[in-house]
Amino acid sequence: MQRKIKRKEEVEYDNLTSIKDLKGTEHVWPACDKLGNIAVFVTAGGGYAPITYIKNFKIFELVLEYLSKLPIVNNAYIEYKLDSSYLKNPFSLVNKGVFIFDSDSFGCPYKMVEAPNTLVNLNEIDPVINSILSLNCFKSISFLETVKIKKSLIVEDIEVALKSTFRKISNQG
Repeated sequence: MQRKIKRKEEVEYDNLTSIKDLKGTEHVWPACDKLGNIAVFVTAGGGYAPITYIKNFKIFELVLEYLSKLPIVNNAYIEYKLDSSYLKNPFSLVNKGVFIFDSDSFGCPYKMVEAPNTLVNLNEIDPVINSILSLNCFKSISFLETVKIKKSLIVEDIEVALKSTFRKISNQG
């Protein structure tokens, strides 16, 4: 009897439950900055991703799909010519107005590798997609002024800020 072997992409998404599951696999997660500008982060098998992405990765896939269908607003030369699919070539999203940050297999800080000339903003996108993407918002930085993002900033700006927001909401209820 022949066993069906899952492709690497299926395995990584079927079993994504913790930060450890990211190691050695390529993930692309979206975020916004304090101004509402949008970026995607390519883990390259070693980059950190916020717990909001890990716990809700299927919902964030909808955000990436939505971003990939936005009209082209830039005509950037993309050094990474892989495929037109956002997952196989997330760098192509720069032409949709999205910043691109890339890590490496050693988990080094994310570095901005592509910056759009024309930006897409959180306020210009579908309200449902906006509310999902708002879970991954950096509270203290602008992608226009940032070229490197460390794990500590992701934890502090996205994860800690989100926890304090939920605490405020639950205390009001």
